Amino acid sequence: MRLFRKKIKKMASLNTSTGDVQIQFKESESRQYVNENEQASDGKKNGDIYDEPANIDENGRKTNNKQLQQSNSFVRCLMILVVVLVVIVALMAVSVVILMFLTVKLSNEINETKAQLADLSSSIESVDFSLGELSCLNGASFVDLRGKDVGLEIVLQRRERFGDNILFNRGFEAYEAGFGDICGAGDLWFGLQRILILTQIGKWNVRISMRQFTDDELFWGEWTDFKVHTIPFYYLSLGPLVANSDNMVNTTGLASGFDYHNGEAFSTHDRDRDTSPGNCASIRGGGGWWFKNCQRMMLNGNRTTSENLESLVQMNYWNGNEGTIPLASSEITMIRVG
Repeated sequence: MRLFRKKIKKMASLNTSTGDVQIQFKESESRQYVNENEQASDGKKNGDIYDEPANIDENGRKTNNKQLQQSNSFVRCLMILVVVLVVIVALMAVSVVILMFLTVKLSNEINETKAQLADLSSSIESVDFSLGELSCLNGASFVDLRGKDVGLEIVLQRRERFGDNILFNRGFEAYEAGFGDICGAGDLWFGLQRILILTQIGKWNVRISMRQFTDDELFWGEWTDFKVHTIPFYYLSLGPLVANSDNMVNTTGLASGFDYHNGEAFSTHDRDRDTSPGNCASIRGGGGWWFKNCQRMMLNGNRTTSENLESLVQMNYWNGNEGTIPLASSEITMIRVG
């Protein structure tokens, strides 16, 4: 019994001493942890580089983000610059193509002009010979016409009521060269080539005289600045009406009739240059004229007869008040004024 009690006491003292050791060990760990915390706190107060590595990482990320943004901005600027350069190069390429096209077009126009001048030169030589033999010009040569006195009159077209029945239903070449006796009293067409040459070397008026088929009444009008130009189109060019018969404006509408054709090219049944969907020369009897769409005056139509009196194929002019009026005769005369 005594031995048992001694063992219990010995075990109790061992447990007590072991507990002391554990207590002492825990107190030692506690002191070490406190000391470490105090040192960390002191280091923070003294400005030592010790605290908060997480914050250092966050600042580094901010710096990296800023550098990345700057890099992206630079790349965007570079891409914009490249796009601008590409656009500039494309515009330059288009400009070069347009310039080449205009150059080719201008070259073609120059060549066409040279060809027209060559044709004009050959036409002048042939017209010189023809005009030199014109008894109606008192034997004047082409060169003499340059200094001819004001007042010279040349008949360009004549249709008589009871003429020699020369057909005006002809092709372009006939109208270009002329037909009929240009010095005689009968029907004639002076020729587009001759008209063009003469109107280029002087200043001319043009007078149109007509007689109505029904009552043979005469009326006339005169326009300034008459010209025919540009081979092979022979465009008609007119100035304003400057003189007329007393009955012309009120009863015939002649002024508006001829003005309607101003600026038009000369058309025939084989050379359609009018603005109508059809061929006006073919529709209106086959004669050539400065058709538009189609005409308000047609002096080269078929000769008027009782049978075609109501037709548009005969010589006629258009009067806004009275409609289309058939003609018995007509004459176109160019007058030298300068």
